[in-house]
Amino acid sequence: MLSVRLILAIAKIHKLNSKAIDFVIAFPQADLEEDICMKLPIGFQVNGQTEANADRYYILKLNKKSFGLKQASYNWYEKLRISLEDRSFKPSKIEHCLYLGNGMIILTYVDDCIIVGPSMTKIDSL
Repeated sequence: MLSVRLILAIAKIHKLNSKAIDFVIAFPQADLEEDICMKLPIGFQVNGQTEANADRYYILKLNKKSFGLKQASYNWYEKLRISLEDRSFKPSKIEHCLYLGNGMIILTYVDDCIIVGPSMTKIDSL
């Protein structure tokens, strides 16, 4: 994976602006593609009964991703990738977390990214 330091060095050498972004609660923003159910958490009550003393078992169907799901990071990346490609950014053929387009560079990693561009106005408008 490309180093953040390398991207920032390129920005400095070419006198470009840069901005780091941390997508807060990124994984839960990704859409579910399949039904995912879970047992009720300990202490959760349905009709005044806890799951431990209920005469039936209840399950919950999740509407959004959770950080603990193994596919959560993949679904977040897919949502980000589609969003960037809709804005005319193309992924590098060598490094799939690097996007180029509109005179800017975007390096993504987990739920963070570095955007390098000619002006802060252009970066902020993205």
